Amino acid sequence: MYRLTILLILSFCAISTAAQNARPPQDRAWLGFGYTYERTAGSDGWLHVRHVLPNGPAARAGLQPYDVIMKIDGKTLRFSSDSQVIEFLRQIKVGQRIRLTVRRKQEARQVILTAAALPGEYAERWKMNTEMAKQHDGEKRAQPEHPR
Repeated sequence: MYRLTILLILSFCAISTAAQNARPPQDRAWLGFGYTYERTAGSDGWLHVRHVLPNGPAARAGLQPYDVIMKIDGKTLRFSSDSQVIEFLRQIKVGQRIRLTVRRKQEARQVILTAAALPGEYAERWKMNTEMAKQHDGEKRAQPEHPR
């Protein structure tokens, strides 16, 4: 069984192009939770919520640590790399409403989260997480396949 795990990202934001990297942090979207991305071969993936920042968009929406996000806006999660997850999340804009299909204690529920502007203190962390995801992707490609 193959398992893809993304690095814990305590805050993630959305930017869609390199040109937008020059934008001030308050123009970048922020969701306010950390997660790991997991997937088994041949199946949909999920985001396992690890941390919810107090007073952030995720906390205001009612997301909780240990929730499992199965879908975003009705779409299943089928990413092949950590960077691909981050790139997907970069498309989210400040003020955009995101519908998360969440499993909490074996119960499915919908959580509506509104992306906020990225607080300045999280801008540097976001850059570090992006670089760590790229490094993690490179390490995974360098590992040999396990025989089945």
